[in-house]
Amino acid sequence: MSDKAAVSYAYIDRMREGDYYRATQLSRQMLERFGDVMRHHEMMLVINMRRENIAAALENCNELIEYGQRNGFAVSEHEVNRAALLRRLEKTRGFLAHGLW
Repeated sequence: MSDKAAVSYAYIDRMREGDYYRATQLSRQMLERFGDVMRHHEMMLVINMRRENIAAALENCNELIEYGQRNGFAVSEHEVNRAALLRRLEKTRGFLAHGLW
């Protein structure tokens, strides 16, 4: 695809269709072709949330915060998201541990 906007629109279309594999490829293209680290991790965060992969989504949040702080971007929204993901992960882990007993 020729520009970042085209990739973003294609990503939105793939997400709407539930084609997470193709959406992941477009996210990777955003990183490799355009070098947009923030947008790549934001796209992956959404994919991982939709797939309910909380641990991977948390990793994306951490990457967003680390990269944003290092490069002077606002990260407060991502810090709020990280806190929510941590709470959800704690509940999930607690539930799973309780279920094992």
